[in-house]
Amino acid sequence: MELASRRQRINPRALVGKIFLFNGIIFIAISALAGGYTLFSQAGAISTHGNGISTVTGLLALIFAGVGLLEALVGLLLWLLPSGVSPAANVVNLYYAALANQDYATAFQYLDPFLGGPLGHHLTQAEFIERAQAYDTEHSQITGYSLAGVQANPSQRVYTIKVTRGSGGYRTRLRLTRQGFDWKIVSFDSF
Repeated sequence: MELASRRQRINPRALVGKIFLFNGIIFIAISALAGGYTLFSQAGAISTHGNGISTVTGLLALIFAGVGLLEALVGLLLWLLPSGVSPAANVVNLYYAALANQDYATAFQYLDPFLGGPLGHHLTQAEFIERAQAYDTEHSQITGYSLAGVQANPSQRVYTIKVTRGSGGYRTRLRLTRQGFDWKIVSFDSF
């Protein structure tokens, strides 16, 4: 199925890994600049007052290179190693997979049964399906989704998801709470 190839799993650990990798690359670049400065100063191309600045700069270059390599390695491990998806992230994955496949009844199962509608009454499955179908008709079917951010505490998660529909995209937020051993979507900005 073509849609599955453009979908990314919602994995907060992979997002953290990408951030660590990016930070590691920045530290390595800074160490390369500091190391280049040290080499030029030792070769006499840059005038320094004594050898102290050159020694400190060289030491800083080594420290930054070590920190950068460590951060990049940890980032790669977090990003690329296969992992079990957290239960809350799995709910988000399953919810968006169902919406992308236009299986609205399955998507509704991941919502809190007490999710309120705009008029203050509980949203029924029929109302959810009607609204989701109308949204797909107006904005096109979901063609992809990926994690853009996550906020977590022990009993609640807020996922920011980048959703692609047709040629456009938008970000939406889903708030999940732990209900016993399960996670349920208690609010969302848009489909």
